[in-house]
Amino acid sequence: MFFDFSSAFNTIQPRLLWDKLQLAGVDHHLTTWILDYLTHRPQFVRVQGFESDRLLCSTGAPQGTVLAPFLFTLYTADFLVQHTIMSSPEVL
Repeated sequence: MFFDFSSAFNTIQPRLLWDKLQLAGVDHHLTTWILDYLTHRPQFVRVQGFESDRLLCSTGAPQGTVLAPFLFTLYTADFLVQHTIMSSPEVL
C-alpha cells in the first residue's frame, strides 16, 4: 500500500480539527487560537516584482511552518486502520 502525503497539510479542515481538539480536552482558548491561525489567511504569488490578487484561504496549514506537521498529526490521530485478509483460491 502506498500513501502520498505530499499535499497532506493542505487537507486539514480547521473546523474538524477544532472539534477533535475540543473532544480531546484541549483548552478552549488554544483551540480558538488554532482555528484563527488556520482560517482567513491571505495568499498571493509574487514573481519578479509582480503580485497576483490576494485570496483568503481557510483550509490546510501554512506551508513551511513548524506547527503544520504537528497539527496534521493531531488531525489524523484518531483515524482507524481496518483491513481484512482475503484468501485467494488455491491453484490446483
